[in-house]
Amino acid sequence: MPTSKRTLWVITSILYAAALVYFSLRPTTAPVETGTMVIIRRWLFNLLHVPAYAVLTLLFYCAIARLNELHWGQLTIACVLAVIIGVVTEVLQDPKYGRYPGVLDGFLNMLGCALAVWGITCTRLFGRRHGKFESLTEKVTN
Repeated sequence: MPTSKRTLWVITSILYAAALVYFSLRPTTAPVETGTMVIIRRWLFNLLHVPAYAVLTLLFYCAIARLNELHWGQLTIACVLAVIIGVVTEVLQDPKYGRYPGVLDGFLNMLGCALAVWGITCTRLFGRRHGKFESLTEKVTN
């Protein structure tokens, strides 16, 4: 991959990771509410952890891997980096600012990473077997 494209993937993944950390740690001013709809809204909001960390894992993988092949070591590194960011942000959340660390949130972060790994793996293996392989950068630029 050309250096300029790799640099773009690296910058994008760092900015996305920084945004996730910022929005996970910033103080909330929302009043404490009760009721069934509030609980449902919180659960739906918590489910957003899954796609957020799936995208983070994908961005890390695009930043460190050669995109025309499946590299298990690089995929593992991307997943571990995303999980570390997820765990650290959960640990650093402070109840004094209205943020509460949760095991469920950490699990949802890891689920998003696992889904990204599964998706990347299936895409690579399916594309190779059926002769329809196209790198991620080619799909994005076309």
